[in-house]
Amino acid sequence: YEPASGWGQPVRINGGARLPMFPRLAVDGDGNAIVVFIRHDDENFRVSAARYSAGAGWAGPVSIDAGPGAAAAYPDVAFGGNGMAIAAFTQSDGERMRIGAVNHTPGPGWAGRSMVDLEVRDNARFPDIAVDAEGNAIVVFVDYVWGEFYRVCTNRYENGAGWRGARAIDTISGFGKTIPPRIAFDGAGNAVAVFTQKDWEANRRRVYASRYVARVWPLIL
Repeated sequence: YEPASGWGQPVRINGGARLPMFPRLAVDGDGNAIVVFIRHDDENFRVSAARYSAGAGWAGPVSIDAGPGAAAAYPDVAFGGNGMAIAAFTQSDGERMRIGAVNHTPGPGWAGRSMVDLEVRDNARFPDIAVDAEGNAIVVFVDYVWGEFYRVCTNRYENGAGWRGARAIDTISGFGKTIPPRIAFDGAGNAVAVFTQKDWEANRRRVYASRYVARVWPLIL
């Protein structure tokens, strides 16, 4: 879409990928864009990304997950400053579902894949990621301990230092089913995460928010 001319003709960006689904989109201040989506490789669902460069158009999609042989899902992507971006997704390690993340920088492309979940839990899903103007990122996700409870967890990426370690930010353990969380930064590098969680004792759902300031997650609001 351009203000002077309106909507252009649709362009297919999934290449020859089979069963492409669930696209997520990020656009930076210079008009570049990245779309992440899942597609099938005849064995499992994989995560792919296609990049739009302002003035040049779309490049063909590439796989950005941890590799074939392991099912992947729930991708998300966000831009930071200077054209860098980070994508997050869920992928099986053969035993349980993990949260993966991978960085994109103009020129080199996608690199630096990491697993960013709590590692000791059972299954992690539904990542949502935000990146600030300095290239720092926060990913929030749901971690499920079989037969016990859901937790809302987060991990912070510090530009130049990497991922700092996952932790829970929700209410006390033992609270019930959690709706996928969301995260957003403000212009000063602070962030707010929101999520819905069921209070089984009160038998009702509640909406919670947690604010990130100066590298510390405070109490739930």
